[in-house]
Amino acid sequence: MIPALYTHAAAAAVAAALAFGGAWQWQANKYGAQLASMRTDHAQVLQQLADKTQAAYEAVREREGQVQAALAQADQQHQQELTHAKTETDRLRACVRAGTCGVRIITRSTACAAGGDVPQDAGAGGVGDGAVALDDAAANRVLDLRESVQSDAAKLAYLREYASACYRAGVEGAGVVGGADSNPP
Repeated sequence: MIPALYTHAAAAAVAAALAFGGAWQWQANKYGAQLASMRTDHAQVLQQLADKTQAAYEAVREREGQVQAALAQADQQHQQELTHAKTETDRLRACVRAGTCGVRIITRSTACAAGGDVPQDAGAGGVGDGAVALDDAAANRVLDLRESVQSDAAKLAYLREYASACYRAGVEGAGVVGGADSNPP
């Protein structure tokens, strides 16, 4: 009877080991399938992220190109304005040098009354206005100031347009277009 007990115990142990091994193998296959599914899902998510990143990169590059083209056009326009202002100032300088025109400073009658020696001119400027003619050195300084003011005004207009374009590019790039913040300060 004892040998039969050992035989039954051994058979039970072998059956338990086979059941344990079978369950282990079945569980391993199940987890392997789950891991493969997770890897596939993860790869799909990574591909979607890569596609969205590429699309965003291309959109940014396109917008950057548009902003650069607009800034190049603004730069060309302001450069033409500067050139035109310099040409006009050079024409006035030549006119003053040739003696065909002069630089005058228009004064109002209150200033004329205080000085007393400024001639009164009742011409197109209005009753009681006067004009002081300047010598060549003073006329050149006035023309220098005129050129400097025109140059600075054109530069400021360009810088304002540049700052506005940069602001718009940042706002549009951030997706805030059309909101209350879409106008530069």
